[in-house]
Amino acid sequence: MKACFQTVLLFLFSTLIAFQVNAGEYEFGHYEYSATDKCHLSNSVNGCTIQFKKQYSQTPLVFLMPTIPANNPDADRPQTVSLLNVTKDSFTVKQFSAPLDDDIKLNKELMMSISYFVMEPGELILDDGHKIYAGFINTGRYAGDGEGSKPAYKNVNISDFSFSESPIVLSEVQTRNNNRWFTSAVHNITATQLKLGLEITRVERDDVPDDDKSFPKTEKIAYLVSEPASGLSGGYQYEFSKGIVPRATGDTPLKVACDGSNGFQQRYDALPFVIGGKLERKGGQGGWLRRCALTDKDVSFVIDEDIPDGVGIGKRSHTSEQIGFMAFAKKPNSPPATGDYCELFPNAVQSHNKNRSLLYISSKAHIERNLDKRYELGFKSFTDYTYPKGKTCRNENGSVKDHWQCTLNEDLIVEPFKGDLPVNIDGINVSYDANGVHDIASDGHEFGNVVLAPNAKVRFASGIYKIKKLELQNSAKIIINNDDVVVIYVDKIDSQGKINVVKKNGIYQLGKPESLFIFGVNEDGDVTPDFNGNGPSLMFRTFSEVSAYIYSKGNIKFSNNNVNEISLIGAVTART
Repeated sequence: MKACFQTVLLFLFSTLIAFQVNAGEYEFGHYEYSATDKCHLSNSVNGCTIQFKKQYSQTPLVFLMPTIPANNPDADRPQTVSLLNVTKDSFTVKQFSAPLDDDIKLNKELMMSISYFVMEPGELILDDGHKIYAGFINTGRYAGDGEGSKPAYKNVNISDFSFSESPIVLSEVQTRNNNRWFTSAVHNITATQLKLGLEITRVERDDVPDDDKSFPKTEKIAYLVSEPASGLSGGYQYEFSKGIVPRATGDTPLKVACDGSNGFQQRYDALPFVIGGKLERKGGQGGWLRRCALTDKDVSFVIDEDIPDGVGIGKRSHTSEQIGFMAFAKKPNSPPATGDYCELFPNAVQSHNKNRSLLYISSKAHIERNLDKRYELGFKSFTDYTYPKGKTCRNENGSVKDHWQCTLNEDLIVEPFKGDLPVNIDGINVSYDANGVHDIASDGHEFGNVVLAPNAKVRFASGIYKIKKLELQNSAKIIINNDDVVVIYVDKIDSQGKINVVKKNGIYQLGKPESLFIFGVNEDGDVTPDFNGNGPSLMFRTFSEVSAYIYSKGNIKFSNNNVNEISLIGAVTART
């Protein structure tokens, strides 16, 4: 949207303007490869590296979803995507094909999109309260066609999670320490335990020359467990569901499986992405899951198998098996309608109280604009406590600067906002630390106290937020992307941070004021000309920077206690 008027810059140096007026991080992810990318999954020796969107205090666990073409899946060779490496900052992934006899001619289709989920080990409580758990084991145990290690699995105890039924389990090998084909295998899942190991399907145990052991080195296998659920977290619709891959036989068994369907629990506003895993190992060949057809209503999977020497393509048939999956989709937040707000901000600062309105400026505070002519402010009275005296308001148009003077015009006092403002705001209390960038629960949530610790960074997506008290401690930041529009209704603000910033060239800078509208809903009361009496509901202190249009039923104060500059880009309308 357009700004309500030409951008205003207020340099607020000192006791400024009183217008009387548990788990750690996680992320949902999807990566689409294009023709311009420097690497593709299958033709790069070193794989492709994908950077995390969040910052992690420990190496997280990554879960992936290999895909297969839905139109002719049987023509694609047995393939998967595997992790080569995971760090705190990124993961490296590569597309692998299972060993295949040279006489079998199958396509090697590129998997051009990767869906993934990332979380730190431990318990994770999503925004809506749903809990998921993740951990890992290190093992060289494996299952295969007719033979495997003894034992073939490692037991994983999940009894502490108090599941009421056998959960959904996703598993993913995090390392690639052995030079051979393998995926992961899950078996015998109950509410209290599961078995986890490596899967070699039908690939010969001695397929690596001069190696008499299938896995001389252990591999790190991650697991994620969750009860069935659906909800909203981090701006994403999500669900954990169980499904079935049907029995697949005939000359085109993968097509038979792909024509199956597993419906979603909820309606998605955008096409969801899916990550799935087998919940059992039936049949001697094992196999691994690949996502096939996908719509906004359902998804299908196939259980793929390798094709060793002497086995025909039709032998990729498989019995039916139960599978589990998570689906997620970014919930589009329609920008709030803000077209009627511009009438509240005809100038840099003004009041909406025609009976008593006071503009109070002290110390080195001042207001500057860059217009073609001198501007006026909508107040009845003005108190000048500036030092040096009189350095208050000035207009700058190119190299021409007006003399310092604040000109008041009562006719510019605006009508009070006629829309409905919320009352008795209350909700959950949330706090954010300085580790990474946090996403606050998106549009429609109501909060009690929202506290950003020193240097914390919290991202607000497009939407409407109701907050009882918003507190930004020293150098905390609220991030709003340039294309988003955020409306915040708030009882109180106490800020020593930066509100509405975007990252440009690695540096956080103030964003566009038209991206943020703040409405203070407390009415406060009258104050005396020396700004004693009722305190302001909205307080911006030392180190504060804000880019926004701010409307308050009550009083607003910018104060830096004669220490550091405070700046506002945008406009302010307040009570008196």
